[in-house]
Amino acid sequence: MRACRCMRNVATNGMYKDVSPVQAYELLKSGVRYLDVRTVEEFLGGHAPKALNIPVKLKTDTGMAPNVRFQAEVSELVPNKAETIVVGCKSGARSVAAIHLLSQEGYGDLQNLVGGWDAWSANPNLPVEK
Repeated sequence: MRACRCMRNVATNGMYKDVSPVQAYELLKSGVRYLDVRTVEEFLGGHAPKALNIPVKLKTDTGMAPNVRFQAEVSELVPNKAETIVVGCKSGARSVAAIHLLSQEGYGDLQNLVGGWDAWSANPNLPVEK
């Protein structure tokens, strides 16, 4: 029997909670950090206010490769593993992968931005920094 490698949300195992872009923005206004796990190039095209950019994957000559320093870089910038963190990417896949890695490091209050940057930037009422 093959083991399921899928991610589950807070309703099933407490790993993370899905939040909409509007919910994420409300969290950011209250001081919660936003961790943008897209590439640097994607991040420079626009991002949420005060977002931290730590790519979970890096561009290489042959495509995308895991950022082997991802967990260490997050630990350096967000040492408090009980801190709430909204995690986002372009559409949602990389953020869930990042949440999985962060939960393995002991981070416990992780919020996944549903729809990622695509959903955030589609809402004209949400701020964008470049």
